[in-house]
Amino acid sequence: MHINTTARDASVSLLTRLYLDPSYTVEDIAAILEIKPHSVTNRARKLGLHRPKQKPPHALSDLHEALLKEHYEYGDLDQLSARMNKNKHAIQELARRRGLERKVNYQRQGDLSKLLDGTLESFYWLGYLAADGYIHESGHLMFSQGELDKASVYQFAEYVKSTVYEYNEVGGYNDKTRLVYRVAVLDDVIGKQIRDMWGLQPGDKKTYKAITYSFLETKEQCQAFLVGFFDGDGSLKKTGHAGKIEVYSTWLDILTYLMQKCEFACVPKINKRGYADVYINKIYMPTLYQFCKDNQIKPNTRKWSLLD
Repeated sequence: MHINTTARDASVSLLTRLYLDPSYTVEDIAAILEIKPHSVTNRARKLGLHRPKQKPPHALSDLHEALLKEHYEYGDLDQLSARMNKNKHAIQELARRRGLERKVNYQRQGDLSKLLDGTLESFYWLGYLAADGYIHESGHLMFSQGELDKASVYQFAEYVKSTVYEYNEVGGYNDKTRLVYRVAVLDDVIGKQIRDMWGLQPGDKKTYKAITYSFLETKEQCQAFLVGFFDGDGSLKKTGHAGKIEVYSTWLDILTYLMQKCEFACVPKINKRGYADVYINKIYMPTLYQFCKDNQIKPNTRKWSLLD
């Protein structure tokens, strides 16, 4: 019986090369050699071959490991994402496993005087900040949003002539890391004036204590403020286009005032969970959206684009 040793040696050589390459599965090798998968394993065992251990999902090549350690803390995440060919959330998780944290330096500079210039746009941003912003007793203002609403942060940064920086925030029911975008401006004059205008005393946190609303005098000011407040604490139903705002019960009075001044037949109430809420029906939401268009106010696109 004649045995083609040349063909056998070539087959052994090919099996050895493929079996030791972790990028090929046993099924891939079987298809290439036109044999059964278990035959691949048996032949490899007889040849004394051992497949290298697969790297866990969070393992990186030496190059990507170096890129992550060099650029994650202070670098541009968009550029790092492109160079590593991974999305931002994957990069965050890889960094978390390695104990890396974003340490982007930021300048707390900007022009907060625009928030008090009396324009309808200023009332829009005051509403957004009342819902989702923070102003410390020192006058330090911070406005943060997640990935979905980062466009609003960049828009606010342009409005107050400041910059946006990114950082990691760990929390939530699953203790996951999420990327947050923030504008921070320190103005011990304007920041304090806004707190005073809102009726906040030292130690007060507006999350639990509602702001005063005597500065909202006209219907138009209330409409602009309401749009901003909705962008921060509201939600729009995908069907029916009705809006809902739900906040702490202490905000019931200001919600009632806003509905009255905007001439909306919507009645805020304390719901079963103990929060103040108000439903803005599908008649009034388009009215607010048209008001924004008429006055060059650019509300949160993610929410209001459903009305287009």
